Amino acid sequence: MSNFPSQANQLLNIENNFALILTATICVDNLPRVYPADRSVREQQYLNTLNCYLHNHPRLKKIIFIENSGSSLNALEQATQNNPYQKQVEFISLNNNLSYGFNGKGFGECLLIQEGLKQSNIIESVTHFGKLTGRIYLENITQILETCPDNFDCICDYKDQGYILKNTLAKKRDLLLFVIPDLLHLAGNSIVSTLSLYT
Repeated sequence: MSNFPSQANQLLNIENNFALILTATICVDNLPRVYPADRSVREQQYLNTLNCYLHNHPRLKKIIFIENSGSSLNALEQATQNNPYQKQVEFISLNNNLSYGFNGKGFGECLLIQEGLKQSNIIESVTHFGKLTGRIYLENITQILETCPDNFDCICDYKDQGYILKNTLAKKRDLLLFVIPDLLHLAGNSIVSTLSLYT
């Protein structure tokens, strides 16, 4: 875990000022080289991950789940009925994973975030958000966030994990986190500091 600059006087208020964005594409019929490709398997993975966040990390109070294949989110919405920490969970359904075509999955992911946040109500109540793929449960997310100052612009794990990462995620799920201030409010401002986060 990296140590942030000592001049940071105040830590991020996780409960009030942070939202976790979980991104999802349940139906990948039109996308090449995406695994697993089975819709039911992917939906179950998203459901499992959402349940993990609902039943752990009590300080993490706000979750935004954005799906971009137009698939039903009924099963995921029903999961929030068992919500022991009374977390605020917002579901946003898009149907734009066909629209990025040859631009690739990365472009589609950015489009998902951009268009999803335009529809989010939770995002208006926070200063920072973190983005994770909705199929990965980050076991140490609370510990990571508890080290974050409230005055950063971007924190990310940018190590090139390559193909090896895909084979180890089931065993070690503390690798991927992307945290930035609310871009809807940051638009037009220059980024003044970038911090790297190592887990």
